[in-house]
Amino acid sequence: MLSTIIENGDMTSRAHYVTGHSVPIVAHLTPDPTSIGIKAIQDLVVSLSISTSSSRVIWIEEAQTLTTEASNALLKVLEEPPSNTYIYLTCPNAEALLPTICSRCQIISLSTI
Repeated sequence: MLSTIIENGDMTSRAHYVTGHSVPIVAHLTPDPTSIGIKAIQDLVVSLSISTSSSRVIWIEEAQTLTTEASNALLKVLEEPPSNTYIYLTCPNAEALLPTICSRCQIISLSTI
């Protein structure tokens, strides 16, 4: 599955886009308290190594808070997501993410009304 960046809009509209599916969210990463660090991504990678035939959603909220180390650790997963896994990164602006992350994802821009 292709990973997706949801940008623009407000936090509520980005959240609605991710939660508006019938697929369960099995991991929801948020800043703790101001960033998402390498440990959170390493734990995510371990949890994704468990195969499943069910579809699942991974949501990285406020992805612009990923540390550089966490962003780099996430690249392999974005490049080759596990089967039946949808990965969503939400942020106010995709330009705040590393270009290597953006290059591995499709970008959906919500309305900024």
